[in-house]
Amino acid sequence: MRLRSHQSVHHNPQRPGYVLIAVLIVVVVLSLAAYRYSDMTTAEFRASDRIKKQAQAKSLADSGIHYTTALLADKNAYSGTLGGNPFDNRGVFQSKAVGEGTGRFSIVCVDYSQDTGTGSLPLRYGVVDEASKININALIELDSSGQIALYVLMRLPGMTEEIANSMIDWIDEDDDARSGGAEMSYYLERSPSYRCKNAPLDSIEELLLVKGVTPALLFGSDLNRNGRRDSDEEASGDFSFGWAPFLTVYSRERNVDSTGVKRVNVNDRNLKTLYPQLKTAVGDELAAYVIAYRIYDVPSTPSKTPTKSGNMADLVKKVDESLNGNSSPRSRRNISSMLQLIGTSVSVAGMAKEPATVYAFPITSPENATELLPVALDKLSTVADQELPAKINVNSATKAVLTTLPGLDSADIDAIFENQPDPTDTDVSYATPAWLYTRARITSSKLIALERYVTARTQIYRIQSIGYFDRDGPIVRVEAVVDTNDAKPRIIYYRDLSDLGRSIDPRSP
Repeated sequence: MRLRSHQSVHHNPQRPGYVLIAVLIVVVVLSLAAYRYSDMTTAEFRASDRIKKQAQAKSLADSGIHYTTALLADKNAYSGTLGGNPFDNRGVFQSKAVGEGTGRFSIVCVDYSQDTGTGSLPLRYGVVDEASKININALIELDSSGQIALYVLMRLPGMTEEIANSMIDWIDEDDDARSGGAEMSYYLERSPSYRCKNAPLDSIEELLLVKGVTPALLFGSDLNRNGRRDSDEEASGDFSFGWAPFLTVYSRERNVDSTGVKRVNVNDRNLKTLYPQLKTAVGDELAAYVIAYRIYDVPSTPSKTPTKSGNMADLVKKVDESLNGNSSPRSRRNISSMLQLIGTSVSVAGMAKEPATVYAFPITSPENATELLPVALDKLSTVADQELPAKINVNSATKAVLTTLPGLDSADIDAIFENQPDPTDTDVSYATPAWLYTRARITSSKLIALERYVTARTQIYRIQSIGYFDRDGPIVRVEAVVDTNDAKPRIIYYRDLSDLGRSIDPRSP
């Protein structure tokens, strides 16, 4: 019995551990597959989260555009919430929370008025006035010969006569090349070829199609447009911001007063209907003088015949009697500018041998123009057009833009720049260009020549909005040009600037 038992144990074969190894291999492979799947799902989750946050940041930035547009277009919000200052208003435009989350937006802009040539400009929390820039299209509209446009463009830093003439050739209607300029034949010989537009610009970027215009000239060394020289930008040589900060195609000038009501055309042919409109707009005395200037003698030199001085109350009576008589008086002249009336007088012939009565325009100097001239420039116009060629807002224009205005010397430019209102200044005396005469003391003759180029108001703004989160996450930077359009705002330009990188981070101290 013991022998059998011994033999049974001795002959039982010993089994190897191959199965265990195989099982371990299978477990390892499955674990790696599970890890790989988990890693892929985690990566997909991170990617989807990034996409979601990117979309949320974009929505935050867009919220800033719509928020700002609403404030600009609503008169009550403009004067109340903004306090009349949309250009430098940290309390209204810095780090505005959206909803109950951690998302925010900030409205920022580079302050090009502070350019001292150092290559570093401050940021402001606010918008940019498009009317503070030069509208090239409007210059051609004002003077189809292009001479005014050439004068203005040549005063931009780094501009050459050839490039300026090429810009004018691109916009004007003819196909005659100016000196050093380019018309259709030049562009058709390019590779690839394209046609000269011979029509107004649709965007400033379109200038890159013009002969001689390069990105470096148009946008300068500040590639990410943050107002400072960064490490990845040109490290040596002059640092410039190009021409783009000083040019626009979007500014607009409506022929309306400060309340949005159409201005009264002082050159209306029907004097009987014009007179009551003038009275309503500017009062009896100024209304009477406007009519008197058009129907009575205007002595250019002191009269050699006896005259006597009259007061404005008497002139009102005479104009009333003249317009209410059986025959309507004939207009002898039109008024080319309300500034033209400064220092003038009208002469009304006397009865029989009585001397003529001379009535002087109430405005004879900057001192007595403070109240009357702003009203005249605000309420009255010399044309009936609903839209005027876009003008430059002298209240907000940079010194570089002021330098381009025709007919001014360096002392005039300094006087305007030094007397410009601060962004926080809501003084109503700055509501019209009258302050150029009353404060900056630009002479009436210079101001008459300058009048068709300048304004003191705007309705179109450039908004740069940055959407971001409190701690980390993506930053989205968008830009829009908004026409407030008499409380019916519209976005006329929009671009995502996120490809310029994190050059402006509102989370930085």
